[in-house]
Amino acid sequence: MVDKADDATFRKDIESHLDVDNYLRFMAATAFLANTDSFFDIGHNYYLHLNPKTNKVQFLPWDLDRAFANFGNAARNMDLSLIHPYGGTHKLTERLLAAPGVAERYQKLFKELAGTAFAKDRLLKELAAVEKATADARAADAKAAMARKEVTGPSFFGVPPELSAFVQTRTDSITAQLEGKSKGFIPQRFGFGPKK
Repeated sequence: MVDKADDATFRKDIESHLDVDNYLRFMAATAFLANTDSFFDIGHNYYLHLNPKTNKVQFLPWDLDRAFANFGNAARNMDLSLIHPYGGTHKLTERLLAAPGVAERYQKLFKELAGTAFAKDRLLKELAAVEKATADARAADAKAAMARKEVTGPSFFGVPPELSAFVQTRTDSITAQLEGKSKGFIPQRFGFGPKK
């Protein structure tokens, strides 16, 4: 259906197969977390679930170790586009957002999330609480890593930002995008992953 149906058929039938609200939330959370190691850019790290109650496909995130701009250039990824958080084209996403009313639903969802679950003050407060609660464990882990002479520093995946810096920079980028002052960073497509 995604590849072959004409626009009228796609728009008429897609919501009987796909939980579109779930898909929009999945996309929004992936974009908010600046996770380019995902379904949208690389084409992996997700599960499909056929909900037995609705008989619709739902997307579930998986393997988020590269979220928070922790895959590639952190500075660019912290400015990841909310509307185009993938390189090249992504046929399912583009066809959905082109359907009447769907882009508006996505924008409304983004504004809701930016003011609730992904609000800067809330995230910074929760991060401070987690850092306080885990301070002893993190210090013990750092001491053990030094004793093992573990090598740290940049890796193939790049250097992840500090979480507080991520929250500050990412929420500022999101605000600018929601206000129409920025389109955000659109990554280049890797040599693998979605091509359509």
